[in-house]
Amino acid sequence: LDVGLFDEGEVGDLPGWKRALADDHDHSGDSEGSHVHHHPDEVYGVTSFTYRRRRPFHPERIAALLRDLPADVVRSKGTLWVAGTDQRQQVGQAGRSVRVEALGPWIASLPSVERDMLRSNRPDLEWDDDHGDRRTEFVVIGTGVDEAALVDRLDDALLTDAELAALGDPGVGDDPADADPAPFPTDQGEATVLREP
Repeated sequence: LDVGLFDEGEVGDLPGWKRALADDHDHSGDSEGSHVHHHPDEVYGVTSFTYRRRRPFHPERIAALLRDLPADVVRSKGTLWVAGTDQRQQVGQAGRSVRVEALGPWIASLPSVERDMLRSNRPDLEWDDDHGDRRTEFVVIGTGVDEAALVDRLDDALLTDAELAALGDPGVGDDPADADPAPFPTDQGEATVLREP
């Protein structure tokens, strides 16, 4: 495109640019003209959002979506709840590359003694009475991303009510839904590349 609006050196000098996107600071004390700065979303068109759900993804549908993210998604990262495995799936995407790693089991899937001990040692652990710590938190960063369209695609990759009923909705202490988790890793530390750069 070569329109002269991007300066790689300037971007490299912007520590905490992601934090600046979410920074909601008060301009009320500024006199007119004395406060000159531009937020990254204004300068570069960079925006971000976090997708949060407490329902598992269908393995094939979320893998297909991750392999076909819109070109305007520059970076995404987060923890996914994928049906068929009790492993927390950490996904990281940069450009065209998408990698997923099994981080270890959801606390909700552990035997009650171990689960109760871990919960007592982590008072700030987000816990749902039905699903425990199982959840998806996925941050998307990009330029001109159609958030509503991408959220709809992510929601479409979740298990439907019928699929959840057929597989068995995993509650606290239950085994994961009986689905084939392929292509997602099933053992802690195992990783897979869903899309090469």
